[in-house]
Amino acid sequence: MKQLKRIFQLGALSLDDPDPTMTVAEVKRVHSQQFPQVRFTTLYAEDGVPKDIAGDTVLLFEYVLPPVSTNG
Repeated sequence: MKQLKRIFQLGALSLDDPDPTMTVAEVKRVHSQQFPQVRFTTLYAEDGVPKDIAGDTVLLFEYVLPPVSTNG
C-alpha cells in the first residue's frame, strides 16, 4: 500500500510535511514553532481527508483556528 503525501493547510497557506515518519502531533509541534497560532488547535490523524491536487492524491489536514476573542 502506498503512503499518501500529507499536506497541512493553515488558512490559504499549504505547509509541507517536515518528516513523513512523524506523527500528526509531532508535525503540529514543528509547525507551531513558525506559526504560534497552531498551538491552540487540535489535530488528529483521523482528520486527514484524501484530496486530488494537481493529479496526485494527498492527505489534507486543515488547522482550524479558534475564533479571535475581543474584550468589549
